[in-house]
Amino acid sequence: MENAQNKLVIHLLIGKQLYPITVLREQEEMFRKAAKLINEKLSRYEQTYPNQGYEKYTSVALLDFAVRVQQLEQQKDDTPYADTLARLSDEITKLLESACRALGPCAPGAAVNRSQPQPRNHLHATP
Repeated sequence: MENAQNKLVIHLLIGKQLYPITVLREQEEMFRKAAKLINEKLSRYEQTYPNQGYEKYTSVALLDFAVRVQQLEQQKDDTPYADTLARLSDEITKLLESACRALGPCAPGAAVNRSQPQPRNHLHATP
């Protein structure tokens, strides 16, 4: 449980409403920046589409933020990690092959034959 000393009540004006919110001290700035982003977006919609009603501005702003979250989640790309793992695997294979050549014959299967794919253990959902 968080210590009460680490929490603080802040008041954020979001749109036309003032909200008291309890946050961790280290998150105060993040909440204030988030409120500022929301207010900027609401203001932009209000200026671009006047006389549409606050509920519409809020709904469109929420949709816009949700789309941005989805875009960021799709950008999570593990390709750099896969590339790094492949490169490291190649380096290890080369080192093992080099060691086997330098030390003489290796135990069967110690050196990897790079020309043939290595068998993998696969789980199959159907028998």
